[in-house]
Amino acid sequence: MILAYLSNHEKALTRVVSGFETSGDEHALNTWCMEYVNKHPIVRHAHCDAPFADLDAIQIMEAIMDQHQQVIELYRYLASRADIPSAKELMGSLRSLEEHEMMRMAQSANRFGDM
Repeated sequence: MILAYLSNHEKALTRVVSGFETSGDEHALNTWCMEYVNKHPIVRHAHCDAPFADLDAIQIMEAIMDQHQQVIELYRYLASRADIPSAKELMGSLRSLEEHEMMRMAQSANRFGDM
């Protein structure tokens, strides 16, 4: 049940974030992303090598929350590098969206655990 929920949630989040792509300077954002990833490589969670079907709900949520936290840190970095207010605002909006969605996922996962 939690895997189906997370799958649907991530698809919806992908659609929302894709809508932001038209607002930013693609070349600047790509450059800053590459710079960030070179300095702060994406850390794979200890459970990443195991299929989610083999993990319990807590392990799945740990992996997902860790990945979302890394995305939040990327948005925070991009906002700090932005030269124009609209780019800074865009990254702030994305970070806020990601933070709220992460909280929503955690609350939903807790409800699944209560069932």
